[in-house]
Amino acid sequence: MKYDLNNSLFSKATRTFVIAEAGSNHDGSFEQAKKLIDIAVDCGADAVKFQVFKAEKLYHKNVGMIDVPGGKIDFFDFLKKMEMSIKWIPELKRYCDERNIEFLFSVFDIESVELIKKYNINSIKIASPELNYVQLFEEAAKLNKPIIFSTGISKLADIENSIEVIEKYHSNYAILHCITAYPANDNQCNLNIIKTLKQCFEHPVGLSDHTMNFKYVPALAVALGASIIEKHFTIDRTLSGPDHKFALEPKELKVMIDEIRKVEKMSDKEKEDYIQKTPNSKTILGNCRKIITKDEEILYKCDRRSIISIRDIEAGEKITLDNVAVLRAERNIVPGLEPKFLNIILNKNVNRKICSGRGITWEDILNSI
Repeated sequence: MKYDLNNSLFSKATRTFVIAEAGSNHDGSFEQAKKLIDIAVDCGADAVKFQVFKAEKLYHKNVGMIDVPGGKIDFFDFLKKMEMSIKWIPELKRYCDERNIEFLFSVFDIESVELIKKYNINSIKIASPELNYVQLFEEAAKLNKPIIFSTGISKLADIENSIEVIEKYHSNYAILHCITAYPANDNQCNLNIIKTLKQCFEHPVGLSDHTMNFKYVPALAVALGASIIEKHFTIDRTLSGPDHKFALEPKELKVMIDEIRKVEKMSDKEKEDYIQKTPNSKTILGNCRKIITKDEEILYKCDRRSIISIRDIEAGEKITLDNVAVLRAERNIVPGLEPKFLNIILNKNVNRKICSGRGITWEDILNSI
């Protein structure tokens, strides 16, 4: 069955669309990926989502050592190990069809968008750091499929820019409030932003939750009007790898979904009472301003996409798609210009040598514009 964000599934008032985020918690094992699907089904999720990426399309190979919830790791090497085989996609989709659960995966590059088309995946998920990757949003929107995108490390203007790209092709999208912290604390949630997003954009709004308050934070989001909940889960939180540590174990995922199902059936008055009676609700709801939080400031500068050299570029050489790419910078690489400027700087000569793994700036090409 093909679902549409503007009709019965995502925007239906009486049913919250729950996405069980398996991400990379398959740890490179196909059987573990299938087990994650089984858990999502048994817990009552509507969809299970994985991540399809190539490390070199995300980061420069010299991204270096990064601190993650599971400890410090060589990030590029880790990502290479966590790449999900494209061969898995039809098999996992077939298994999800058998188990009557929606199969989704996040896309991180234009090649992955082609996989959405090839395997007829019903919806497209785009993560927060890709919010300024206009080329990715453009290619995704061209497929005329529902797009769900997260909005961590972003301002309202960033969200609006992405929506403008989508709406050149269709208006079939949903927006997920998200705080980019792993895990996030109750005082970082600011769930009232859900109401802000609904008022500003008049589209389905949900929550991509990274807290460990799995019973109440997602349920409170639903009480506030969220129609989609996305949550990381794992087989066992003690497994190695950066995403297991803040993911829910099966019993916790079941508790979360059961609480969501309880709240979604409440009347508006009952939801108001639920909000008032939920422990720590005032802190969890926070404020309604969509801003870059203090905890997100460093990520806003380095984890979003920018134009970065992928090999040494000699003084006088032209910028081409062979020597630059749109990548995340992370903390060890100086970020460059936003992706929206890529077409402007292509074929411009650089005025100085640019080493591989550095962001391209206006100063590098000023005498060529």
